[in-house]
Amino acid sequence: MEGLRSYLIRRVLIMVPMFFGIALVVFLLMHLAPGDPVQIMLGGRVQVTEEVIRNIRTRYGLDQPLLVQYWRWVTNLLQGDLGFSYVSNQPVAALIGARFWKTVQLTLTAQVLAVAMAVPLGVMAALRYRSWTDNLLSGLSLFGYSMPSFWLGLMLVWLIALKLGLLPSSGARTVGVAFAAPWAALVDQLKYMLMPVGVLAFNQSTFLFRLTRSSMLDALKQDYVRTARSKGLAERVVVYRHALRTALLPLVTTIGLNLGYLLSGAVLIETVFAWPGIGRLTVAMALQRDYPTLMGIYMLLAVSMLVATLLTDVLYSFIDPRVKLK
Repeated sequence: MEGLRSYLIRRVLIMVPMFFGIALVVFLLMHLAPGDPVQIMLGGRVQVTEEVIRNIRTRYGLDQPLLVQYWRWVTNLLQGDLGFSYVSNQPVAALIGARFWKTVQLTLTAQVLAVAMAVPLGVMAALRYRSWTDNLLSGLSLFGYSMPSFWLGLMLVWLIALKLGLLPSSGARTVGVAFAAPWAALVDQLKYMLMPVGVLAFNQSTFLFRLTRSSMLDALKQDYVRTARSKGLAERVVVYRHALRTALLPLVTTIGLNLGYLLSGAVLIETVFAWPGIGRLTVAMALQRDYPTLMGIYMLLAVSMLVATLLTDVLYSFIDPRVKLK
């Protein structure tokens, strides 16, 4: 336990300069982007005096040097203040908070389903190496991995929602309907989640299947597996207690990084299904050049990636006792 505590302290100390470095890059990129923040806030109105423009620049600190603006933004960022949106004049933290948990709900559900599908099928394919089962599953995974997720989403909307009318095509819940019971509201939300979650889970499971299969094939060739079999242990014990435990290590790394990737990579899926998450908000704010909101989103995603990487390293040591946290 003491080793884990000291490791976490060292990693946090390393993450602090990384955080400031990422913040600097995000800040500079947003300020190098085209467009005048004042004109964005004014909504393109042309009949505005120079005095009004100067007052707006002074109010938001846009007349200060870049270094001063960066320091003020980072200081506020550390206090949880992400500033105000240029477009809606609402707090950026409120805008992101209203959408972020929708994306977490979508991506976590998709990741759990992807792992639940990929790991058993990957183990099955490895145990039946070069059989018709292995060839069929490998062929389907390769086909699914090469299929663009947004195209699959559009095809599902066309077939299931428009042609068959089985599921709603967009949104997160039925608007204007008050449900009498909580379970009815949950069922309604699940209907809206089925297609976007299915597309994300299918896309992720194809890659995780191939990774599980290859890791299991390598693990089954190791000396400790042959030793376990020579001791007369049941095949089930050899596979799931010895081989699979080692094969999970690269899978854990991929899943940890995927969680951060999905938070930012669900942009296309959220756009196709009009899911009110952080990805759709990113597209909307980029089109409107709402730089404070974009900066807040990018910093949130960067912190999510840093935390996901840290948790992955810690989980490593619990899965494989040979891995020592240093």
